[in-house]
Amino acid sequence: MFEAKIVSKVSGMVRDSESRILEKVDHIDQNNELRINSQNSKFIGDLKDLKTVAKEKHVIFVQDVKKVREDVNLQIRELREDMQKELASVQQDFASLGQKIDIICDAVTKLLGFTILQHPMVHIQP
Repeated sequence: MFEAKIVSKVSGMVRDSESRILEKVDHIDQNNELRINSQNSKFIGDLKDLKTVAKEKHVIFVQDVKKVREDVNLQIRELREDMQKELASVQQDFASLGQKIDIICDAVTKLLGFTILQHPMVHIQP
């Protein structure tokens, strides 16, 4: 009988301990769930902030790229204009040189023709 009382008391103590342990486990689970939800909310908030910053940076980057593109296109246009002017100048110089060469060729031809006609060894038969 005495042993039965001890077994009964020990069983009661074990049940009480199990109950307290289960309550503590439930309490820890609830705290962990609250902590996870809090961290999740903070993470989502941080993620939204980062997305906003990324969008702003992207807009600035696109604007910078457009400015650089405009500058490059302007420089290309200016270079094309300069090259066209240089090409026109070279073509004009080439045409002028061609005219001068034609004049020199005509003069040389006339000079040679005159010299040949005047040469004593040349006999022209009518």
